[in-house]
Amino acid sequence: MKKIKNFILINIFIFSGYLFLAWIPSLLFTTISPIWLSDALAVFAVLIWGEYPLFGIFLALYTANVVFFGWGVNSSFSIAFADTFALLISFLAMKRLKFDFSDVFKDVRNFLIFAIFLCFMKPLISSAFASVIFLTYEKLSYSDLLSFMENWFISGFSTIVSIAPFLYLLWIRRNNLNNILKSRRDAIEFCILILLTIALWYFCFIPARLDNGLRIGLLFVVILPTVWSVFNLDSLVTYFLTSLVFLLMFYATALGYGPYYFLMRSSPIFDAEVFSSAMSFAVLLFSVLKNQIEKGQAFNNAMVEHTLAGIVVVKRRVILSVNKRFLDMLGYENMSDLVGKSSKILYFDEGQFERTGDLYEDLVTKNTAHLRDIKLLRSDGGYIICDLSGGPIERARDLLNDVTVWTFFDVTERYNMQREREHEYVNHLRKLSRINTLRASVNKIILSTVSEEKLFQSICNLTLEHAKMLFSYILYADSMGKIKFLAKAGNTDFLQNTDFSANLNEENGRNVMSFVWNGKKPIFLQSYEESDVSNHMKERLLAVGVKSVAGLPIYFHEKIYAVFVVASDELNYFDSELKEVLEDLATDISNGLERIELLQTERNLMIIQDALLENTLAGVIMTREKSIINVNSRMISIFGYQSPVDLIGKPTSILYDSADEYEKVKRVYSNASEEKKAFINNVKMIRKDKSEIYCDLGLRLVSIKNEELAIWTLTDVTQRFNLEMKLKFQARNDSLTKLPN
Repeated sequence: MKKIKNFILINIFIFSGYLFLAWIPSLLFTTISPIWLSDALAVFAVLIWGEYPLFGIFLALYTANVVFFGWGVNSSFSIAFADTFALLISFLAMKRLKFDFSDVFKDVRNFLIFAIFLCFMKPLISSAFASVIFLTYEKLSYSDLLSFMENWFISGFSTIVSIAPFLYLLWIRRNNLNNILKSRRDAIEFCILILLTIALWYFCFIPARLDNGLRIGLLFVVILPTVWSVFNLDSLVTYFLTSLVFLLMFYATALGYGPYYFLMRSSPIFDAEVFSSAMSFAVLLFSVLKNQIEKGQAFNNAMVEHTLAGIVVVKRRVILSVNKRFLDMLGYENMSDLVGKSSKILYFDEGQFERTGDLYEDLVTKNTAHLRDIKLLRSDGGYIICDLSGGPIERARDLLNDVTVWTFFDVTERYNMQREREHEYVNHLRKLSRINTLRASVNKIILSTVSEEKLFQSICNLTLEHAKMLFSYILYADSMGKIKFLAKAGNTDFLQNTDFSANLNEENGRNVMSFVWNGKKPIFLQSYEESDVSNHMKERLLAVGVKSVAGLPIYFHEKIYAVFVVASDELNYFDSELKEVLEDLATDISNGLERIELLQTERNLMIIQDALLENTLAGVIMTREKSIINVNSRMISIFGYQSPVDLIGKPTSILYDSADEYEKVKRVYSNASEEKKAFINNVKMIRKDKSEIYCDLGLRLVSIKNEELAIWTLTDVTQRFNLEMKLKFQARNDSLTKLPN
């Protein structure tokens, strides 16, 4: 609804203004006017509102042709349509070129697009259509066709280029007209230029007895006040004077005044329009160029004065100039404190000064030089860290005689942050290295320990030794929810006379262990002071310097078995990598419990084997001279055969994965001739389906009827072997990178 309302209001405004400006020339001309002020309003409207006012322009042009000039309904409609269509085509072409309608006269490119499509192409298309229409309705003869097109074109061109810029800029700056004449001096100068323009116009056009040579000179002098305004006054004043000169020259010529002798044709109005339009175009282009240069200079000055970089101009290592930012960076108030002095006063010490001196060699070959982290001396004795870059402005034979410009970027904050990050990174690597060393040591203990109690206590001791923790302990909750300690090390005196609970609803149950035990997942408290543990426990831990705490669940047979707790005196001690390594360490401990259980199971099996004459849990094979003569059912099961017939009579080598494994067992057999027994671990063997297994082999040599037989017992330890290999790898290699520790 709002768009419709705006559309109606804009078209009413344009319709009214267009008719009024069309009525003015009808007072002097009856059929066709050689000046059409409404063209300037139409172009202004399109620049401001785009295609919105085209309907109002068409309707007003049609009405003016019918009412003021009596062209008839049909021809008036055709002329109005053709002129509006020419305006639309020009507008669309400008949009296609991404013309900036917000500031027509911002730069030369924008102005030239305006001049080509609205000042030139629009009246050219309009004059061509009008010629065809007038020929069609027999209002024009072919002999007058060229003259008609010239007059129509120059009328539109001169009006648009002379008046449309003033209307456009007046509308754009309608809310800020008070700043056009910025001082009383500007107002006086403006009035003088208007009076001077009128006076020069008067002497050029009005007096009948004026000398012809002087009249010709004055004709060109008329534009001098306008040119003067380009340098000293606002551009709106220039556009106003341009419009004023155009109107004065046209109406003076139309009323019969002016230097007819100077005009080379029989159409004085045409020539006056040509002269004034050329003058207007030149002044406008000159004004746009001047504005663009000023904007560029203002932009450069703003960049120099308001940039975040300090800028110093140097010759022979003597300071010629600095910008305000550089003064602020070093704490100086006046440029005179630095200008004319050696650039050595800028640097913190002799070494920094010499570092920048070496940059002059780069200027010879590269025309530019860069240096990071240079230390500059402030006026108060402090320093800042800067990144430096520079290059020559003027070349001289001697390198030091070059005028060079240097930019200094204050990177003190970045420098300090980088140093802080490096320090943090080094600390992180140290912590990570300690934790990885702890993990490797724990895995070694796991491989050599057969006691759960000894394993847990060794882990707590190693945690203090390698990870530099305040304390560590391993504990669990009994069936009543009471917490029991399995092992502890470090400063654990605060644990005495404390009855812990795993019940979160109790006051003494809000502790790290209970959180892990009930949540069944790791917990890392980076700031113990802000944790949700009970105040009683928090006071005790803070008293011994605890800042960060980690609680890790230890699983056994996929159920939580215990909780491993470690504490540090650093805030935010456990970063993401440390968390991952500690979680892997808890998994290693869980695997260690499984290994201990497997070892205990194997020990029990050996006891049973010793107690029983026939061990049904182990494979038994009897050999004679490298050939199998008998096997038990367990042996058949281990190697995946169907019956003893599949093995009896076959060479023993078919049971081994490789010749190397076979030779290893043969050596054991050869060395057992004295003691008549031997044992070998982790022999790699092969099943019927070619899958690999690992077995522990026991050998007994017996003599039956003067014949030596070998009785072998085989225990499948594939699961234990795989677990040991995994633990060995974890003990020797980093869990993140898989590289050796």
